[in-house]
Formats: sequence, C-alpha cells, structure tokens
Amino acid sequence: MSVFGEGTATSTHAFARLLVYVAAQYKPRRSREKDIFGLPNETFRQNFRVTKDQFWELLDVISPHLPKRPGTDVPDRVVLVGLLWMFAHGCSLQAVQFSIGISKSMCSTHFPAFAKAIIDGLDNISFPTGEELKEEQRRWAQDDFLEGCVTAADGVHIRYTPTTNGHEERWRNRKGFKSQNVLVCASFDRQIQHVVVGCEGSCHDASVVATADLTSKLPEGSFGLFDAAMRLTHKRWLTPIRGVTYHLDTFKSRGGPQSDEEIFNYMVGSTHVGCT
Repeated sequence: MSVFGEGTATSTHAFARLLVYVAAQYKPRRSREKDIFGLPNETFRQNFRVTKDQFWELLDVISPHLPKRPGTDVPDRVVLVGLLWMFAHGCSLQAVQFSIGISKSMCSTHFPAFAKAIIDGLDNISFPTGEELKEEQRRWAQDDFLEGCVTAADGVHIRYTPTTNGHEERWRNRKGFKSQNVLVCASFDRQIQHVVVGCEGSCHDASVVATADLTSKLPEGSFGLFDAAMRLTHKRWLTPIRGVTYHLDTFKSRGGPQSDEEIFNYMVGSTHVGCT
C-alpha cells in the first residue's frame, strides 16, 4: 500500500520523478569568493570601503583574535568580506546572503565574533605621539595655516537597530533612518586615529565631541579640523567662518571662492573633505 493510499502507485511514481527532477535542478548557492576578489581594486574599495591591500592587512591583524570554526568550509576571508559588505551598505543578512553567497545562519553565527576580533585587533588606534606626532604635524604644515594640525574629524551615520525599548526614536537621525552617529578622526593620509561610537543618530556632531571629551584627547599644543557643525565654544578645532559660503559644491558652481573669507573656507573645507 502506498503512503498516499490505495490505488495511487502512478501518482507516487510521478511524485518521485518530480523530486528527482527538482533535485537535479537545484544548485546550492556558493560563495562568490572568486568573483569578489577578482574585482578591480577601485570597484572592491567602492563595495567594501577598503582596498584589497587594506583588506588583507585587516584579516592578518584580526586572525589571532578569531575563534576556531570547526565544521565549516567557509574561510575567514569570506566571512570578513560579508561583514564588511554589511557595514558598508547597512543591509540585512538576507542581502549579504544574496550578494556574497553565505547563508544568513552563517552570518548571524559568526559576524559578532568577527566584529569583536576587529575591535580587539585594532585597539591600538590612537593619536600620534613623539616622533610620529612631529611627522604628522609636518604633513599638515604643507599649508601654512594648518601648522599644528594633527587630525580631521567628521561624523558618519551607521544604520543601527536598537534593542532597548522605549527610546527607539532617539536613534532616528535627520535623514529619517535609525543609526549611530559615529565620529571618526583621520590623519593627513586618511589613517584612522580615533573613533567615537555609541551615540544616538539624533545626536549632533558637536554633542558627540562633548560626550566623548574628544578635545582633551588631542595631543597637547595641537588642533583639529571640523566642519561647521562644531560649536565655537569647542576650542582647538578649526572650522569654516560662519555666515560665509563653505560648501565645496557651491564654490564649484560659482567658479571658485570670491573673497578672502571664502578662500579660507575653501581651503579648510577641501582639506577636511580630502582627509575624511
């Protein structure tokens, strides 16, 4: 007797043939590792926010902090590239699965450990001191008015879904989505020197600086660049002159700065944007 009942042998055979056909057509999604690492360097940077050299350097730095992952044939480099994709695009695990080719369960299981490894591996990020500080100041001093400068800081909104109840709207930024306002300080050659995380998306850049007491962390006798979001009460930060054009797109549409004040704002703005 068939499991489908008496007299259904023909139906059973047809169903069995259907299963065989479906199994033959099914091809499990494979990691797109070959395609990803075969991308031109600039395309890779645009997709993952790091160059290939920086990716391999990052993997080398965090490898000692990664846990053993028995029972999986997905290499660390593929998990890391999936995590960077999620960071770069603020997307869901389903989007990572579709774009990178690793399962959602793989992502949810291993992404937290890889994120912690990044934090542990890069815990030496700091403002320069000693001879490194002198060299950093020398780079900035190529422009006379930047003598003594050591960093350029700016905020970036990273998509974030809060797990706490009752205060979710604090995380909604002025662009309408929930995020953390992450403040990053960068050197003249775009190396990260300091990062401030944990502030709600609704938090103003200047408030992030105050909350983290960032000004006191600047090397003694130096200053940093910031955009017009910085309050003038925060000393040791060079900002554009208030009430004067400072957006680079405006200068471009007008054929360049038209006054001494606009020239100053253009120089501050272009240097700040170039580093951050």
